[in-house]
Amino acid sequence: MRLLQKLIFFSLLLPVFFSPAIVSADTIFDLSVTPAVIDVAACEKGRICLEETIAIKNNSAARADVYAQVNDLSPAAGIIPYGDPSDLPADASLVRWIDFYRAVIEIPPGETATQTLRITASPNARPGKYHAIISFPAGGNLPEAQASDQKMNAAKVQINLDLVEHQVEQAEINRFQPASALFTKNNISFVLKIKNIGNQPVAPTGEIIIYNKGGQEVGSLSIAGGTIAPDEVKDFSAAGKLALGPGKFKAMLNLDYGQNNGKNLTDIVYFSYLPLALFIALLAIILGLLYGAAWFIHKKRQEKRSVSPMEKNGDELEAEPGSVPRHHHKYVINLKK
Repeated sequence: MRLLQKLIFFSLLLPVFFSPAIVSADTIFDLSVTPAVIDVAACEKGRICLEETIAIKNNSAARADVYAQVNDLSPAAGIIPYGDPSDLPADASLVRWIDFYRAVIEIPPGETATQTLRITASPNARPGKYHAIISFPAGGNLPEAQASDQKMNAAKVQINLDLVEHQVEQAEINRFQPASALFTKNNISFVLKIKNIGNQPVAPTGEIIIYNKGGQEVGSLSIAGGTIAPDEVKDFSAAGKLALGPGKFKAMLNLDYGQNNGKNLTDIVYFSYLPLALFIALLAIILGLLYGAAWFIHKKRQEKRSVSPMEKNGDELEAEPGSVPRHHHKYVINLKK
């Protein structure tokens, strides 16, 4: 009989030692959340601005049933309450742009639960600064958790978002050409103008690579100019001394700009280089040949003009050897009469 009583006694104690802690409505949970503050800079309209993992840790001795509460936050008025999220303006409420798990999150004592926070800004939203707060109250059910959130300072994540217009980083080559088609000094320069046709400042950087007629790289010029504001056309400096031999060359422009230098501008022009001394020598030879040709033509013309009309007519009347002289028909005498 005593043995049976002991078994009954121990069976009653087992739930006490091995079941989770009993949670009452007055249980105070110790929760922490990471990160506590999220700043979203330059969020573009109509785009996913954030994907972040939120970690909620239960530091309590009992299981916590957590219900995430998302509210718009006003720097002046504080938390803005609402009934139905669909009643909030889609173009002005950060709550409407936040995608976060709203059902119960069960977190065992000492454990951590993670959820993904995603923010997609409305394409019709007005640019400006937006704020929201996500609190994590715990309770036996949603109303109990909401009541707990009002009575005590639950774990929270504050979100600060700066909404901007759709950012366009776009530039184009307005003009690229050599300063001269023929250089006689080794100081080679180019005219380079870049126009910003986007709505964000851009700062192109790069170089002009010089190739000879055989396709071999023979030099390069770095590009300096700075930042170009939207709708601005800016001159870039592209000049330097290059050790070139006489000949024709190809200049390839290669510029990078934009976020992480992800965009590129390229163009190709041609120019020739001839050292000044050689240029003068060739010019003298060409001028000499032109002068010689002109003198030869002039001499021939003078020789033709020096022949008299009598000599010219005599030459025409001379009969060729063996030919029969030609007579005019009215001077021929008929001897048969």
